[in-house]
Amino acid sequence: MCPEKDIRKTSEILKNSEIISDDFEKIVENSNKSDFIYFDPPYTVKHDNNGFLKYNEKVFSWKDQERLSELSLDLKKRGVNIMISNAAHDDIIDLYEDFYKFKVSRSSVISGRNSARGRVNELIITSYEITKNNGIQGIKEVH
Repeated sequence: MCPEKDIRKTSEILKNSEIISDDFEKIVENSNKSDFIYFDPPYTVKHDNNGFLKYNEKVFSWKDQERLSELSLDLKKRGVNIMISNAAHDDIIDLYEDFYKFKVSRSSVISGRNSARGRVNELIITSYEITKNNGIQGIKEVH
C-alpha cells in the first residue's frame, strides 16, 4: 500500500519532529507569530446529517467546531497563519466570519460503493488572502 522508499523518506523528514496526540487547543497553545497551522477536523455540521457516518457528534461535536473557530480567531489575532479544510456548508461559513473562505471541488475516493464516489465541494478557510499569484486554480471565494 505504501512503498518502502516513501516510508523511509517520511521517517527521515520526521526524525527531528515531535508528534503529539492531544486536544487541538493544547497542541497549539504555544504557537508563535508567523507559525503556520493547518486544521483538518471531521466535517460535522450543526444538523449532523452530512453523510459522514463515522465522523459524527461523538467524534467531533458542533461544540468542537465552535471551539476550533474561536481558537482560530485567537491564533489569527496573534499573527499565526491558519488554514482549515472543512465542510462547504453555511453553518461552517458562518463560524468563520473574520476569515477568507474558498470553495474547492475535488474528487472523492472515500466510499464503500463506487457509485457514491464523485466530485465533492469543500471549504478552505484561511487567515490570509489567497490570490491568483498563489498559483491555486479552481477556487471560488465565499462571502
